[in-house]
Amino acid sequence: MMVQPFHTRNVVIPLFILVIAAFRVLINMNGPVFPLANFSPVGAIALFSGAYIKHPGKSLMFPILILLLSDFVLSLLLYRHYESGFLYSGWYCVYSAFALMVLTARRLVKKIRLKNILIAVIAITFIHWTVSDLGVWLMGTTYAKNAAGYWACLVAAVPFERNFLAGTALYSVILFGGVLWLQNRKLIPVTQYSASTD
Repeated sequence: MMVQPFHTRNVVIPLFILVIAAFRVLINMNGPVFPLANFSPVGAIALFSGAYIKHPGKSLMFPILILLLSDFVLSLLLYRHYESGFLYSGWYCVYSAFALMVLTARRLVKKIRLKNILIAVIAITFIHWTVSDLGVWLMGTTYAKNAAGYWACLVAAVPFERNFLAGTALYSVILFGGVLWLQNRKLIPVTQYSASTD
């Protein structure tokens, strides 16, 4: 049996993601009405995983697992009153959005280029806005169950999505920039393992 060679990138990439994921919990400790609510790294984690984790299943599993673990922590510490069944009302729309975000990143960021990352940040924010808010619209009682009600739900979510866009952009700079910095200093291999190598 052949022993697989150890690659520092196999440790560095997940470690980067885990450190950034901790910020989701820290930011939300101020409560859901905090001005930076939704200024979260989870969009950047989905983008980064889709771009850098070669294996399709692992690129999906890693951000979903991080989302699930941070949801449990936040549920225990802060949002217990939002619990509804497994996690919270409409959780399946949020998790579906994140799966779509990773798949979108795999398609859009076949090469690590600023233009590709910017396009992916916008696309991922749009997916988060339209798909995750389906749960709010469908499961809540605030909005009518028609196209006008769904649009009103989307409009109400705009301030949160602005924060999500800003967080996704900033944390993407940190994640992608951090890997580039490590590569330039020869601390991890320059070879990128993105969706283009599948």
